[in-house]
Amino acid sequence: STASAEHDVGEGEGTRRRTRGVPQGRAVAQSILDIMADAEHITKVPGIRAGTQEGSAEWVRVEKYHEERYKNKRKSFVKGKVEAIFWLLAGYATLTGTNFIEVIFTDARINRSFLNAALIGVALILMVMLYLIFWLSLVHD
Repeated sequence: STASAEHDVGEGEGTRRRTRGVPQGRAVAQSILDIMADAEHITKVPGIRAGTQEGSAEWVRVEKYHEERYKNKRKSFVKGKVEAIFWLLAGYATLTGTNFIEVIFTDARINRSFLNAALIGVALILMVMLYLIFWLSLVHD
């Protein structure tokens, strides 16, 4: 027996050999793959068994699923960015088309104390958001 792969455990009648290293890791990985394949009806994510040959029908089915999932995530990401740009442009067009900024600072009908309180509230909310987004992400990473 090789000293690096196996060693004796115990003495006498209950002596057995225990292997270390890769064989147990491989067995654990195989059992994880089998569990994932068995759980497909629950997770709706196709799993592949450890002994499946590359190019087999099962292999191709799992590959297609993950390729399709990647494409859908990418489409969703791009769609979200396009929508965000649209809403930013719509907001900008509304602000400039209605002269909103000019009106809130020059119109006599605006109650300045309420406007100032609202601007202070918005500034506080923005500061809390900046703290949560930037400072905590830097500190807790």
